[in-house]
Amino acid sequence: MRIITDEVYAGIIKLMLEDPKVALFQKLLLSQKAEPADDKPDEIKTINEVEK
Repeated sequence: MRIITDEVYAGIIKLMLEDPKVALFQKLLLSQKAEPADDKPDEIKTINEVEK
């Protein structure tokens, strides 16, 4: 395993951010996680087409 300097790491990140897919993936990884809801989620009721 190699340990790289902050300068080399910054260069790698700068190069990777030029690719929009990589930039988007990085934003997803660094985004905040949502807290789980304390209450139950709203129930979604489905209507059977035959019942209509």
